Amino acid sequence: MRSVSMLFGLAMLLTLAVSLPGQTSGEIAGEVRDPSGSVIAGADVKAVNKGTGAERATVTNDAGLYNFSVLQPGVYDVTVTKSGFQSMARTDLQLQVQQVARVDFALQIGQTTQVVEVTGAADHRERHRRIGDRKQAHRGIAAQRPQFPATSLADPKCYCRVCRLQRCR
Repeated sequence: MRSVSMLFGLAMLLTLAVSLPGQTSGEIAGEVRDPSGSVIAGADVKAVNKGTGAERATVTNDAGLYNFSVLQPGVYDVTVTKSGFQSMARTDLQLQVQQVARVDFALQIGQTTQVVEVTGAADHRERHRRIGDRKQAHRGIAAQRPQFPATSLADPKCYCRVCRLQRCR
């Protein structure tokens, strides 16, 4: 029994020793949204290592997310394209060892021949500005909702005002 546990311990140690040299990669991940903040599924995302020329491509999932795992550290260009939207590129993205670089995109509606290029890493202020714009958009939608008259619930026999937003007959 003791030899079995020693053999198991040795196997675990060898597994750990083999996996340690593989910790020299990074990852690029993010999400793709439209101007209203809705996710864009099926967008083509491409990452190109500028130093080696190596290319990786993927497609956003139903939640608008993409992920490039096990990338060599270096400088990358990330490009997103989707029919009906302007293409967008994030260039000169520096990827370090064991870094998970979050790169989100907000595609604008337009012709696919237009390319919007952003150089460097994402700025936290840009992300907060986009969140603020989304909140402002929600406030605008709330302001456009129909208002119920104050007396609509006063008459319990006339519930059609609430259900159908119509006057009772």
